[in-house]
Amino acid sequence: MKIRHDMKRIPRATLPPRTARRIANAKRAVEADKESCGLFPELAKFQTAEERLDHIDDVEVRHWQSIRDYEASCWRKVRRRLQSMDAARRDEFLRVWNASFCPAEAVYALDCMRRMFPDEFEEGVLA
Repeated sequence: MKIRHDMKRIPRATLPPRTARRIANAKRAVEADKESCGLFPELAKFQTAEERLDHIDDVEVRHWQSIRDYEASCWRKVRRRLQSMDAARRDEFLRVWNASFCPAEAVYALDCMRRMFPDEFEEGVLA
């Protein structure tokens, strides 16, 4: 029996294009930051609009990649735990999981395992 994981695809970061409007907004933000620094504008976080946009884009990419990495690591934990179970317990879990109505996401599968086999999980630790 196979595990049901008709999971939703987690998208990669799609960065908005650098339109004139976006660049103008970044310039205004950089200027406002420099103004707030008073006599020391070189202490502003960003010196140019391009630096600010690069930083914003980098944060967005890292954010979505961390979500994708977390979901992948959870599925690896589910599969690792399934492989370490004996056949009877594995079949019992797969029967319950494949019949359940919860979303087919790894965190739900790990929680279902934790509820079914609490002795295999440390206190307060999901996986």
